[in-house]
Amino acid sequence: MNASGIRAAYQSCYKTSNIELAAEGHILKVVINLGEPLFIHSVLVVQDLFTGWQANAITDETKFLQNFEIHIGPNAEPTLNWKCPGGPFMVTSDTSNRVNVSTATYTGLMWNFGKEAWCNMEGQYIGIVADLIHYGTAGVAYLMSICQLGAFGTKYVRLTPVPSTLWILRGTTFTLNVENIAADSTLPIGNTLNIWIRQQFGTVLAWVTIT
Repeated sequence: MNASGIRAAYQSCYKTSNIELAAEGHILKVVINLGEPLFIHSVLVVQDLFTGWQANAITDETKFLQNFEIHIGPNAEPTLNWKCPGGPFMVTSDTSNRVNVSTATYTGLMWNFGKEAWCNMEGQYIGIVADLIHYGTAGVAYLMSICQLGAFGTKYVRLTPVPSTLWILRGTTFTLNVENIAADSTLPIGNTLNIWIRQQFGTVLAWVTIT
């Protein structure tokens, strides 16, 4: 509140509309460059409430962030990267994207206004790509927003690298101990992955040379 008691308007959200996206074929793309490849466990996307103080007061579907995929990978163009499982997210016809509420002013299904997607994928770029062609084809005005975009992940490393070549005397045995990978110390999340190295029986190990 300011000194006069009038609520200040802080516009911290990314917003766009059919006017801007018409030139893009009504496809919304938001790309985040992480600066280096990281393993992204989950992505959280939250939209704006626009003029409503309560989420249940917003019922205009043309203002719901909807029908989007999350892409993660090495390319700055998101559609060249892999999609997170489970998409497209926030489809308006899917009632699982709404929750039953009952208040003094509203009873019924309320839009979730966001999505936490578990991706478990590695990449330098995270892309949010929303297909709004259904509105564009019908000539419907719309307004899309993203107010919070969170990426939860880390960089997995192995302090002791696996040797690229092993020299084993014929007729002898050798045990190779491989250290578990873990979150990098600069991005700790407190977990260790115990991943077994497997090799199909009868096949040659590409990284072992026998002479």
